Amino acid sequence: MPEPMDTRVDTRAVRAWLRRNGVEISDRGRIPSDLIARYEQAHGLDRIPDDEGRALPLLPHYRHGALLVRTDFSDDDAWLAVVTAVLAPTVEGFTALVEICEDRAFADLPPDRLTAHPSAVQVIEDNLTRANMWFQDFVLQADPDSVLRL
Repeated sequence: MPEPMDTRVDTRAVRAWLRRNGVEISDRGRIPSDLIARYEQAHGLDRIPDDEGRALPLLPHYRHGALLVRTDFSDDDAWLAVVTAVLAPTVEGFTALVEICEDRAFADLPPDRLTAHPSAVQVIEDNLTRANMWFQDFVLQADPDSVLRL
């Protein structure tokens, strides 16, 4: 079976670099994400400029589920309330498969297209995972201020 393609790195180059740096790695199979991250960091590939020229970290490889990115670091209690609400099961018992990113490099970034009320995250993640709805379907349901409240 061929190795999954990663659009950010050349796996042959990663394997060669790892070997030159004393890491034993097979010729085939998936390269662990921590080793890819080491390669990216060593080659300056772990950051990408945003529209304002800031160098933002790339998100880790092989993510599963929705990503909740903290962009406001002014109120830890409010953030904890948001995370708690997002991770809480719905009345139907659904829970969102969510990964939390609290990297301060993302501070003050504006939301991109859609901000979801915490109670809507489970519905979004579940419907996208099951392919019941497209992301654009949720964008179209958002308020004029781009917030989705279900």
